[in-house]
Amino acid sequence: MSKRLSICLVLSLLAVGFACAQNNTKAATQNTWQVAGLFSMHYQLPRDEGEYDEEGVFTLDVEPQILWFPIDGLGLGVETDLYYLNGHFKDMELAIGPRLTYYLRRSERQRQLLPYVGCSFQSLMNDLDPGAVEMGWSLKLGVGISPAVGGHLTVPVELGYLVHHLESEYGSISYSNTSSRIYLECGVGAFLWRKDRR
Repeated sequence: MSKRLSICLVLSLLAVGFACAQNNTKAATQNTWQVAGLFSMHYQLPRDEGEYDEEGVFTLDVEPQILWFPIDGLGLGVETDLYYLNGHFKDMELAIGPRLTYYLRRSERQRQLLPYVGCSFQSLMNDLDPGAVEMGWSLKLGVGISPAVGGHLTVPVELGYLVHHLESEYGSISYSNTSSRIYLECGVGAFLWRKDRR
């Protein structure tokens, strides 16, 4: 159910982006900026299977980012990641790190849809308990499109692969965990540039 809802939301944003996509000649060009926020959410329904039951789990992932373009198409910047989980326990993670994105913008169609490849490496902290020390990192590699809507706005959608590593210490007990997953995120962004002087 939650996967279907998420897919419907992403497809709706894509449909709006494709319908409104405009040729944006200034987006992702030298000395422009991009400010964006991507998000994903998931709800796992509770299960009751006799002796085995599981509470419902809600997760929310919000990722603001800011990029500067030193040359056409190449964006360098910072991405933060706020992850929240609420289920049989509550968990919150905060991560920050560098972001690199390259936009393809050679043809007119590419300047409308703004396809891109991006990667980020983040250092993260996890606060489960005041007595616990939890640190780690995450690495993301993704591809996406960011259709231009109006003069400055975009509707980014990204599909990618995430590797997540966490090391925890609680008193004399320590453990580490590495996991990976495929992610699909969508959001809203804007390209900013100075007006041409006349």
